[in-house]
Amino acid sequence: MSRVRPGPLRAAAAFPASFVFFDWIRGAALCSFPWISFGYIQTGTPFEGFAPVGGVYASELAATLTLGLIFAAALLRGNAKRQCACIAAAAALLISGQALRAVSWTVPGELLSVRLVQPDLPLAGLSGVEPLSQSERIARAMRLSSPEGRPIADRTLIIWPESVINTSIQRLMPEEVSMIRLPAPEKGTSLVLNAFWEPHPREFRNSLFLLTPGSDTQRYDKRHLVPFGEFVPPGFHWFVHALGIPMSDQTPGDRFQKPLYLPQQGITVAPMICYENSFGDELSDFWRNDGKSRMPNVLLVSSNLAWFSPAVQYQHLLFSRMRALETALPLISVNNNGSSALISPRGVITYEAGLGPVSKDAVIRTADGGPTPYIRVGNAPAILLCILLFAAVFFRESRSKNKKTPTI
Repeated sequence: MSRVRPGPLRAAAAFPASFVFFDWIRGAALCSFPWISFGYIQTGTPFEGFAPVGGVYASELAATLTLGLIFAAALLRGNAKRQCACIAAAAALLISGQALRAVSWTVPGELLSVRLVQPDLPLAGLSGVEPLSQSERIARAMRLSSPEGRPIADRTLIIWPESVINTSIQRLMPEEVSMIRLPAPEKGTSLVLNAFWEPHPREFRNSLFLLTPGSDTQRYDKRHLVPFGEFVPPGFHWFVHALGIPMSDQTPGDRFQKPLYLPQQGITVAPMICYENSFGDELSDFWRNDGKSRMPNVLLVSSNLAWFSPAVQYQHLLFSRMRALETALPLISVNNNGSSALISPRGVITYEAGLGPVSKDAVIRTADGGPTPYIRVGNAPAILLCILLFAAVFFRESRSKNKKTPTI
């Protein structure tokens, strides 16, 4: 029996479905390296409208299905009816995405004054610059936190990036601890800073700390660690030791943690550290806490990308834009060495810093309401649709082979 090959219409469904499914396997489900997914470049296109409904993989599936239908239409020469059907289906996906972009999934909330601190601290061993001492690192961040002659607005949230403090907070010297202070505490200012947390000797957690006058310090521990950089997969300790990566075997934080709460402003912040902004499905855990915490009003990413080339900063912002779209919340991104940014709930960058030291004051509008459909259901619908599409094509292909009839 001669082999029966799938026709253009079936290929237009099977290839996008398998492409997105294995992209999910490669990234979120198996390898923890999801940051080259095709869905991220859909920000700014009609397909980003699917993000609040089904996340980055829904945007990716809609885009690849549209491309598949266009190619199928080109291959179906001589069959005007099926060509028109392909073009109509592709147009329907485009129009649906554009219509979803117009949906307001949340409503405007309270205003939040922020001061973004981008200290541009050198990275020891990679930057070719003499490393700074811990006290020098803190001093630079403090100078940018309260620039001379520049007043600070009431109830301002000051945000430091990852790695200003590059040791555990328990190991700071008393004089270094005394350097960390809230500018104008009488105005209700708050400070978010990053440091390692060492609850037990040699057990390190990458953490964010929220310091607020008159309130207990709040802490968030990074949950999703990067392989080799932050934890060592079994059997690879020799490799990490050879590279000499510091703090490369950390302990992840608990899955369900409370978001950070700003009592002065009545605003709840969902934090992420560095590449946690590439795992959108994990953000939903902030909505599935013990029921005693408020739903987040704004997202926050604290990162240090000095390990990588400047091109990575653009890629990192793509992830943050997609997270803002999926949650329909504004996002604050503070990076050590460049591209600190403010992003609207529609994924639009409203401010982006250049390279070098920066201290930026801004007022952002938080968001209330939600959660979006994606926060409720995660990646499951998009991945299930991929499986159903591929299964339907496989079933039809098997029937065609049994009947020995050519496929469409």
